[in-house]
Amino acid sequence: MIIESKLSERDFIKATFVLLYSRLFIKITTALFSFFLISGIIAAIFYPTYSTIQELFFLLLILFVRPVLTYITAKRNYNGSGRSGELIIYTFNADYLSIKGESFNSEFSWDKIYKVSQTKNWVFIWQNKTFANAIPKHDIWEEQIDELKAILETHHVKNNL
Repeated sequence: MIIESKLSERDFIKATFVLLYSRLFIKITTALFSFFLISGIIAAIFYPTYSTIQELFFLLLILFVRPVLTYITAKRNYNGSGRSGELIIYTFNADYLSIKGESFNSEFSWDKIYKVSQTKNWVFIWQNKTFANAIPKHDIWEEQIDELKAILETHHVKNNL
């Protein structure tokens, strides 16, 4: 089975955000800071002498700095690395996964693949706990996902397909 994919800058940034906000730590800290911000706003409304503007500003700053920095970093990484925007050909077969770009070529035996996960719009092929190849779902047919799931289950690769 062969899947061809070329990430645009926008796709790369979206994938970066999906990967960032899929981490439990990021979800928990975002939820906590949001809770504290909302609590601070409510406290400022009902008890104007209790809360200070500096505390609310600090919480607001924390909530918006992470996404802004993530966006800037993802944009810089996409434009700085020629590989991010290359046409990538994923070849899935019974023995290995081949990933070929215009400037690179990699082959992985199935026991070297950490896991494969999917979200609503993405399929991620994890090479380890921290690095994943992102394939937009608009580049994959439903039959290919079923075929990939069968290959992964044959080789006991963790997946949620």
